[in-house]
Amino acid sequence: METELFKPEVLRTGEGSDIDRLDELFSIVKPHLILDSFLTLQKEFIKVNSVKKKLTTNEIIGIQSELNNGKDIKYEGCWIYYPWRNILLHLIDENDFISLRTSRNRYKITDAEQALLMKKTLGIIGLSVGNSIALNLVLERSVGALRLADFDTLELSNFNRIRSDLFSLGMSKVVAAAREIAEIDPFIKVSCFTEGINESNLEVFLMGEGKLDLLIEECDSLDVKILAREGAKKHGIPVLMETSDRGMLDVERFDLEPERPILHGLVQHLDLSTVRNLKTSEEKVPYLMPMVGIETMSTRLKASALEVGQSLGSWPQLSTSVMLGSAILCDTYRRIVLGEFKDSGRFIVDPSTIIRNSIEDEENFGSTTITESELSLSVNNMLEIISGLDISSGISLTEKEVEKIVQSGCLAPSGGNSQPWKWFYHKDLLHLFFDRARSDSFMDYKNSASFISLGTAVENVRVKSEELGYKVNIHLLPSQEHNIFVSTFSFTKSLERNLVQNIDVIQKRFTDRSFPSDGKISLENKEKLNQILKTFPTIDYYLIENEMDKRIIGEVVSISDRLRIMHPHSHHDFIYNEMRWKKDQIDEKRDGIFVDELNLTPSNLAGLHLIKDKNVTGFIDSHNLGQGLKEISFKLITASPLIIYTCSPSFNARSFIEAGILMERLWLECTGLNLGFQVLNVPFAFLLRLKNKDLNKFSKLYLEELDEMKNKMTGLFPNWENTTDLFIVRIFPTNNVGGESVRRNLKDMLIFE
Repeated sequence: METELFKPEVLRTGEGSDIDRLDELFSIVKPHLILDSFLTLQKEFIKVNSVKKKLTTNEIIGIQSELNNGKDIKYEGCWIYYPWRNILLHLIDENDFISLRTSRNRYKITDAEQALLMKKTLGIIGLSVGNSIALNLVLERSVGALRLADFDTLELSNFNRIRSDLFSLGMSKVVAAAREIAEIDPFIKVSCFTEGINESNLEVFLMGEGKLDLLIEECDSLDVKILAREGAKKHGIPVLMETSDRGMLDVERFDLEPERPILHGLVQHLDLSTVRNLKTSEEKVPYLMPMVGIETMSTRLKASALEVGQSLGSWPQLSTSVMLGSAILCDTYRRIVLGEFKDSGRFIVDPSTIIRNSIEDEENFGSTTITESELSLSVNNMLEIISGLDISSGISLTEKEVEKIVQSGCLAPSGGNSQPWKWFYHKDLLHLFFDRARSDSFMDYKNSASFISLGTAVENVRVKSEELGYKVNIHLLPSQEHNIFVSTFSFTKSLERNLVQNIDVIQKRFTDRSFPSDGKISLENKEKLNQILKTFPTIDYYLIENEMDKRIIGEVVSISDRLRIMHPHSHHDFIYNEMRWKKDQIDEKRDGIFVDELNLTPSNLAGLHLIKDKNVTGFIDSHNLGQGLKEISFKLITASPLIIYTCSPSFNARSFIEAGILMERLWLECTGLNLGFQVLNVPFAFLLRLKNKDLNKFSKLYLEELDEMKNKMTGLFPNWENTTDLFIVRIFPTNNVGGESVRRNLKDMLIFE
């Protein structure tokens, strides 16, 4: 029978049938496997129950002799037969055994409390973590009966957290746990559900032979997690779950709060009826992440989560974490049953935050190169800068017309949506300034990204001015003395208004981060883009369509994407200065990139939340992990039909501004042609530093990866080392429509004087 696999045979020698069975076993079991512990236990029992008298060894022996006088010891107490070991063990009576085994609990647990606890029946689903919990409960004997459920068998990789022996490999986890319990205390009742929990047996598990007093859920299956809680809620059974990370414990008191949402309402917004049909990790992530607490996970678990499917087959667990969590859970269970603890919630008992260094190192990535005077852009500053200009003012615009033109200029793209511009309308001239206070970023090497952004704003001004019926004269960098003075615009009346589609697409333009659908770019559209690229003879460009070449570009971009996350300064800028994690941050700051706008898959979004923690990226970087961070961009690039790369022989502000003008012309044209457009300039934050030998803050590992990027670029573009990288974009057919771009208030960017 299957029960013989884990249930010991208890033989009470005062019963005739048991005596017959005992005699039978004596003839079967080998002598060296008949272990008689009765007298040893009897001595200990006498000693423990005579504390005040402080009996000597001889006195204890004397009392024991009187107790056993004239008795056949063989038939005293009880015998336990373990069929899986073929061992016969002689113990004192059950009540004495329990009293002796729990004697060291007093008075952390009183006798009355111990008696109450031993009447309780608990269910444990999941016997990896649950194994340690079950054994803790048994060791304290704070339970009378256990129902254990798990469909899985023991594998060697389980042995880093499950106390077992090699002889149990391949055995049911439930049976292995039940056997160990029986070998600690044969009088605790154990029921095994070796098929795990499902819809057909949940009711029996929860209610069979009496309702569970508490459910402990520790399984990996999402649908069972939900199913078990729904059943527990239905029957008013409290649920405990610990995650073996940072001592995190979930308490759900369905016995006191029958209307309480499962899992504290963390998955209430999801369709729980579909959980059992989820197959892929991508589908499970929205349910899994709230359960494990993505914001509260430990650094190493976050780092490990990023490696699942890369260098790890599944989530890691440590024996120390399992045992800590088990102890916390069992202590909480005891206080619940004894009526001392009545709350629900998620609780964390993290040793690393309790036992820690008194001083933690903090890195400051604030601006160290920009002076206060350079950041100042007051009216007096701007008036002083433009005072020596010799530019004809042209005609005067109304305030409303200026606002319309500048509003279009402000709809231009910028790195991290930093919007590094300030506008000044004075004496019929519109002036564009570089607001350096909004540009101090690792990605903005020597202001290259900001000048490209300012160039895109210049192009938008031209387009909008023509739409309003004005010819605009653009004076780039009109004063070489001030590197924050980008452009002056003067206006004359045009003979006819420019009603091209580019007017409408300024509002429609957006960064399309989606995966390309099948489709190619027509020769006609490709020629339109080609003609635009020719408008700046000083800018060289390459159309990359060959699959092998796209793979090389994909590898370069993907390496830089990982470096961007790993490098401490870059990571800080990305997480804290660029990304907006909550809607109210967008509403307040009116800049940056809202995480929801990235259109990430659930698993990629979860990964982004995991790398928010600088300690996670530090750990990943120091161990050369995080290769999965490269996958997204590589796949996007290799699937796109067209990549455009541009460069210039010069590294100066004008080259980058002109590149911005060109990029915006391409972007607006692509928007009108329903072509997706995404700028991929992250590599240049690193490669421009490489070309300028500005590498004093890069480790050996970073330098090796930069060399790899360099070799790929020189292999694709032979003259690459003698040029300045401007921008790289991917273009593809799309039907996507972008949302409204968040922008700062116009009054904060435009000044009339």
